[in-house]
Amino acid sequence: MNHPMRSLARCLVATLLALGAAAALPPTATAAGPALAGVGLPGDGCPAGGVEVDLAGSGDTAVVSGRAAGGCRSASGSRPAVGDPQPYETYEITCSPGRARAPEGLCSATPCTGGFFFGFRTLHWPLGRTAAAGYSCVLLGRALVGPTLTAADVFAAIRRVRLPTGAIRITPSGRGLANVPSRTWLVGDARPPVNLRLAGSTVHAEFEPVRYRWTIGPDGGAARTVPATAAGRDGEAGIVFPTRGDFVVSVVTTWSAAAFLDGRYVGQVDGLASTARIAYPVAELRTALSG
Repeated sequence: MNHPMRSLARCLVATLLALGAAAALPPTATAAGPALAGVGLPGDGCPAGGVEVDLAGSGDTAVVSGRAAGGCRSASGSRPAVGDPQPYETYEITCSPGRARAPEGLCSATPCTGGFFFGFRTLHWPLGRTAAAGYSCVLLGRALVGPTLTAADVFAAIRRVRLPTGAIRITPSGRGLANVPSRTWLVGDARPPVNLRLAGSTVHAEFEPVRYRWTIGPDGGAARTVPATAAGRDGEAGIVFPTRGDFVVSVVTTWSAAAFLDGRYVGQVDGLASTARIAYPVAELRTALSG
């Protein structure tokens, strides 16, 4: 190749490399919100690569060609043999985009919106070696927690677990009195941990009640929410029945579950609920003067 053709080739190579470097720059923001330090680009979890350049030709003819290089290929550029174990990334879901647990101070300032969850990434190499891989906003259906399972798969399995409703206890027992404070609580509402088999792995879940919401209303009529005056163990609360009559007392227990896959923490499953009800007659205390 003569000197003019070499110069032309160098110019073409420099142009292709410059375009590749520009394509590899991270965006200032993504659909998941502002770009975060250490956050990979959305999509399949692979950062953008550069441009691979080939220089070929003969005599006075030079052919320069380029192609995108994936950021997840090995440094040598060689293709892994079919069937060889490959590295993969898993997520530990730390915060949801919801604010259900903000009153408890948990994840009240998550940087993710629009259905994306904030999670820490871990890179898993063959033979069991792992390394931290930053963090990002991710959809549950794209957040791998194992080679073949996503956080959405694990959370869905836990949501299918039947939760105990418990039984309501009220004092005075049997019959209440209008305008006299009554005490309510739940018994038999504990949920032991469960182990579920899912796609050859073990999903472990530990359940905890986080909130109780009591309501009272006329039997067959519209109920009204009664705030707990002293929420305590097993949802204990004090309520006052305004009049005599037949009432229905109900309590909705909101649960949270810690999810693990094969012993590795996956995330917190919120928004689980169970409901208990009881019919409760209320009398009215009357006095009469005599003499």
